[in-house]
Amino acid sequence: MIKFSTPGKFPILDEFDKDIESYKKEFHHMSRISNKGQGMNPIEEITILKTCLRGCRLDYFNMAYDDSESKGLLRDNPQGVLDLIWAKLDSLKE
Repeated sequence: MIKFSTPGKFPILDEFDKDIESYKKEFHHMSRISNKGQGMNPIEEITILKTCLRGCRLDYFNMAYDDSESKGLLRDNPQGVLDLIWAKLDSLKE
């Protein structure tokens, strides 16, 4: 069983936030303290990231997630899926 308990909250990425790099740093800072300081594995990070997205950011996440899951990539290469999701989010900063 995996337990997530952190002394803080994961940051929210709203639809119109443009500073993806700062958000990503803050998100990873929070993720490092989970699992007794071991950080999250890619599936855990994907799961938590989804709860932190709003608006079109969540829509892009869902499209990338669903496409990857239907192709078996989520099972076979979760780190690749996570990298794809971050790239999609980064592409929305303009």
